[in-house]
Amino acid sequence: KDQDDGPIAETITLDSFFPKGTKVQNLNIDAQGFEPQVIRGAERILKENKGRLHIRFGFDEELLLLAENIPEDFLAYMKSL
Repeated sequence: KDQDDGPIAETITLDSFFPKGTKVQNLNIDAQGFEPQVIRGAERILKENKGRLHIRFGFDEELLLLAENIPEDFLAYMKSL
């Protein structure tokens, strides 16, 4: 445990976890303001499964801002996919 920042957890992207060509139908994200990072780490999966994949997430603008994410930028990124 880091005394200044709280617990440290290892992270990986969904793209690195799932092999290329993996068929994904549902993705439910609850990342407490870090939803943009999760989505960016799943860009390949999102593109490979476009039209088949259902994404469900809610976000709190305050949590996004605390995680140094700009809500409007996140929405624009989602639309670009």
